[in-house]
Amino acid sequence: YVSNMFSALNKRTQDIIDINYSDEQLIEYLNGCSNSTPDKDSQLVFINSAPLSITQCTGSYVLLDFFTYCCINCMHILPYLDALEEDIKPYEGLIVIGIHSGKFPSEKKNENITQALKKFGIKHPVVNDSDYRMWNRYEIICWPTLVLINPQGILLYVNIGESKIGKFMDLIKRTIKLCPPTGHKEIPLEPLSGQQDDSSSTSKISKRVLDYPGKVFYCKELNTVYISDSGNNRILEVNIYGEIIRVFDDLGLNSPQGITVYDGCLYICDTFNHRIVKVTLSPSHISPQAPLETVVGTQDQGHDYEGGKRGPCQPISSPWDITVLDADTIAGCSGKLLLIAMAGTHQIWGYALTDIQMSSKVFTLPEDTSKTGHVTKGTAWRIIGTGSEGNKNNSYPRNVTLAQPSGICLGSPTRVYVADSESSTIRGIDLPSFGVKNVVGGELDPANLFGFGDVDGKGLNAKLQHPIGIAWYKDQIYVADSYNHKIKTIRPDGRQCTTLEGLEGLNEPSGLSPDEGRGLIYIADTNSHAIKVLHVASGTLTELKMIQRKNAMKQNLGIADVRTTPKLTLNLLIPDNQKLNTDAPSTLKVSYESDEKTETSSIPYEGNPVELVIPYMECSVVLVEMVLFTCASGEASDGSCYKRDYCYRINLTETGRIMDVVNVPL
Repeated sequence: YVSNMFSALNKRTQDIIDINYSDEQLIEYLNGCSNSTPDKDSQLVFINSAPLSITQCTGSYVLLDFFTYCCINCMHILPYLDALEEDIKPYEGLIVIGIHSGKFPSEKKNENITQALKKFGIKHPVVNDSDYRMWNRYEIICWPTLVLINPQGILLYVNIGESKIGKFMDLIKRTIKLCPPTGHKEIPLEPLSGQQDDSSSTSKISKRVLDYPGKVFYCKELNTVYISDSGNNRILEVNIYGEIIRVFDDLGLNSPQGITVYDGCLYICDTFNHRIVKVTLSPSHISPQAPLETVVGTQDQGHDYEGGKRGPCQPISSPWDITVLDADTIAGCSGKLLLIAMAGTHQIWGYALTDIQMSSKVFTLPEDTSKTGHVTKGTAWRIIGTGSEGNKNNSYPRNVTLAQPSGICLGSPTRVYVADSESSTIRGIDLPSFGVKNVVGGELDPANLFGFGDVDGKGLNAKLQHPIGIAWYKDQIYVADSYNHKIKTIRPDGRQCTTLEGLEGLNEPSGLSPDEGRGLIYIADTNSHAIKVLHVASGTLTELKMIQRKNAMKQNLGIADVRTTPKLTLNLLIPDNQKLNTDAPSTLKVSYESDEKTETSSIPYEGNPVELVIPYMECSVVLVEMVLFTCASGEASDGSCYKRDYCYRINLTETGRIMDVVNVPL
């Protein structure tokens, strides 16, 4: 009975939206509704608010949002719910209640749901429907599903999925305007003690240095770590010691995820702004507010499953990770290609960083270029996936179905690997065909997205739980098995998946990036609000502590490129209104770095010049960390003295400027 009723309600709701009922037609429909909610008198126990029942909401409209926090479609409707709640407050007659019916075992735990509410900034009451009691009583069939109940407890509308969410929100507003609630009362929706947290990501910048970091990227060329500080909507640039070099904030990012560096630019998945952006990293831009350029996307969520337009004109949907593919390494191909794990449309897309020449046998090109195999620089297009959510592998990339791909990395010269989160699988992409094969996880049935678990094994016998991060390190795949809170390795030749034991304390790790020279893998440990470091040889885990120097976010690091030279002279340019305090122990810690080793020395600083001798020819970076004691000087001096910490990086290259004197502005 309920199943037929809800199916009919969903169909009728879609008809009302598609036909665009007049006010008279809509009122007639509303007056004819008579089906009561099946959970009218049940007491709902919230994880972030006091207990409540639908009966207590009598007099108000109630919107039930059946969701699971892993689901990209559920994430997409959150901005619409935020806007609706902003327009119509609970005291004005609309109460939004989230019904969290978790898909994965990890999602059924109160503490993990609480983290998700903070991560996504969800403020309305949420029920943990871990036993699917409400899901079954309403006979919900998929996430997300929205159910609107009128002030008398009568079911009005059911909307399944996100495709018509904007029009459904408009229908709710029209309904409340035509039939305003009467007699609604104040409902106790205040958060429970301990559920409100000032470090929640609902504020622009949290009190934590890192807030739900989603991805991390180690750049070998710059010997620098880039972090998607997703909850704070910014990118951090830090050195290998954790000292913050630059902060890219106030760029309008919305939950940034995947990052990479190519040709002197930092490319960023601006995930919930539905675009790829880039920031220039040239030495002249030592300000944190470097120029921002949109590479792909219009900032509106796209529903295009083909592509083929110029980047900034091409709508896309929730890009989650990126990597650069050198197509010159593929037989019959040439050029540089940015591969995009497009979680929002369950596909892999490409962006032509240069002109691309693809093999004519590869069925991955936009229709207007498929005959020649040529793709013009700046074009964005679908490479793999129909756009339907599924677990279908196929030698023809356009016949493949993916399910929220959230991690992508280069493997061997003929392989790319994808962490396909909702199918709980790792997929392999063969080059140059772009055909897709299962590596581990999932089930044989391509429609079954419930083949998850926590089992080491081979191929389909291995089970993962919503993996988000992936990396290639010395002929092995490393996987952030996010909802199992583990790191696992896979040997591609035998498809054998094995858990790395002894890595305690991980909490939904989501990003991985290797530093092969030092034998490290950086881990974005999302719910721990930390970057962890896996020391591969010893199998130990440490934390990369973020070091915030005074003024680190504004001016504390410059970069100079100089030609490799045996000696360098440094002049520290102290501002005119300050002077060195010679009674205090100012020091310089100098690190001479290469891919193979680092030598460090500490020297006192008593004034300019500072003479440095490069200890070995292979040295490529000189990192100068300064602890300076200065006092105010001049007529405005009040006698105040300060301890200031700075960091300055000098790249030694064969092509840099010929200079042996470096002036360091402070």
